Amino acid sequence: MNEELIKRLFELLSEHTTSDPKQEYSPKEVAKIVDRDVGTVRDWCRMKRIKCRKAGRRVLIPHDEVERLKATHCELGPPDPSKVPPSLRSKYPASQSVA
Repeated sequence: MNEELIKRLFELLSEHTTSDPKQEYSPKEVAKIVDRDVGTVRDWCRMKRIKCRKAGRRVLIPHDEVERLKATHCELGPPDPSKVPPSLRSKYPASQSVA
């Protein structure tokens, strides 16, 4: 019985550990992939210009969002002034974001 259970566990593990791409990336990894500064990627997360989630203190960006950035060559357009946090307003003033 134990041998059957162990065998089944190995089968399940081998099915689960495929060569799928990484599911989530850190801002540093995304910056390297899309050839941008890590601070820019963090700003995009803070301004909600890209999808990301917090896991404790870590910020994680899903694989599909990284693919979207690569496909659009990071063309996100001007930031929405209402979504720019106060800490970034000097970096992205509202006058620049009006098109």
